[in-house]
Amino acid sequence: MKAFLNFAGIKLLYEKSDEWKFGLRRVGTLVAAKNERQAQKLGFLKRAGELNGLKGLEILDAKGVKVIEPAVEGVQAALYSPEGGVIDIMEYIARLKAHASMEGAVLAAGREVTSISVSEEFPSVSLSTGERLKSRYIVNSAGLHSDDVAAMVGSIYTVYPCVGEYAYVTDPQSSLVRGMIYPVVDEGYPGLGVHLTRTFDGQLQVGPTSVYGEGKDQVKWRRTPLNAFVEAVRTFLPEVDSDDVHEGWHGVRVKTVGPGSGRSFGDFVMEWDTHGFPVIHLVGIESPGFTSSLAIGSYVASMIRKKDDENR
Repeated sequence: MKAFLNFAGIKLLYEKSDEWKFGLRRVGTLVAAKNERQAQKLGFLKRAGELNGLKGLEILDAKGVKVIEPAVEGVQAALYSPEGGVIDIMEYIARLKAHASMEGAVLAAGREVTSISVSEEFPSVSLSTGERLKSRYIVNSAGLHSDDVAAMVGSIYTVYPCVGEYAYVTDPQSSLVRGMIYPVVDEGYPGLGVHLTRTFDGQLQVGPTSVYGEGKDQVKWRRTPLNAFVEAVRTFLPEVDSDDVHEGWHGVRVKTVGPGSGRSFGDFVMEWDTHGFPVIHLVGIESPGFTSSLAIGSYVASMIRKKDDENR
């Protein structure tokens, strides 16, 4: 589900970027292998991408990597995707809000859901402001609190907060990378690895890390020393030194697999409530949730259309 929606989401983002006028630029993605053991994994990753509909995948040798990213050193081979892109995140979100409003959606941001009632003809959501919103269906897409919202209708899910920290490489070294460079990560690592991304506004972003935390509203975690980011950058760009790397921001992603599970990822959970209530639960929508966002919306809409057909 996650892989399919990711690649479907990429296609939809490129289609909508022209129609909705938000910034999106193809820059290409490298998954870079530093040794033979890592290089042996590239064939599997290529086949997996192709099975999910990704076009133009190519395994490059060291010379081929240099054509794409001339400043990168020490890469033995890499999987290259020309479809990798960077997006103006805030502009995209603004377009989503605008189009939702145009279609008649009521946006009630900054309110906490306090309870859900499914005992009447139409289910309703009560908010911390005293407001009560009714609809034919409820879609629980509350991220880190999706398990709390599900519990309001008696459904049990377990999620885990996982913190991702970022750093930035400053000018002029930020221009050393053209697109996105990912490492080949070991099985069981809870993420895609600390990678390098030339963002839409031209910054060189390093991250995210992936560290399980405690709590939700005030997550506590073991912070990553800045030197760890420096080492991650120097793996590919040895000319960068510690003065070029500075602390960035951090965020919390939601995972359905916990520490010690031995698994890197759980799949997206997208299902109707098991009690038969008109509620769809979206749980564990971590990366690539943003890339998949339009495809996720389309998939949920198809679930609702199918339910309407069944109820006629």
